[in-house]
Amino acid sequence: MPMVKKSNKTIKNSVSRPSPKLTPKEIFWKEVAEHSKSLIANLIEKTLPISATPEVFDPEKDIDYCVLLREELPNSYADNEEYQKKITHQSWTETDMEYVSQDLVCAYFDLVVKALADWLSDYPNFENTSLQELKE
Repeated sequence: MPMVKKSNKTIKNSVSRPSPKLTPKEIFWKEVAEHSKSLIANLIEKTLPISATPEVFDPEKDIDYCVLLREELPNSYADNEEYQKKITHQSWTETDMEYVSQDLVCAYFDLVVKALADWLSDYPNFENTSLQELKE
């Protein structure tokens, strides 16, 4: 009978795990960052005539994105016992990851659209646009 070597490697989630030095919380937010980058790039490519592949477009160079990812969003989920338990035990699902990533993307684009409205407000025809409401 031929011997078959079995792997002892287990994978808890579909995304490969970074260095074991990271805490479960750091791993979770790193995965959210990667997933949200793809979502942002897809939204940009769907709505604007530019290429924003996740490899080329890097929202982590945007301070607003970084603050949302590293401070505001983790703080908003800090009181959510269900998510904290999943993060601590590394038992989050793809649905959990998708939900939090979409939360990040919505918050990010809210800031982006408000910034665009603010910049466009210097144009004389700005008052005639629906963006005026977004500036406030």
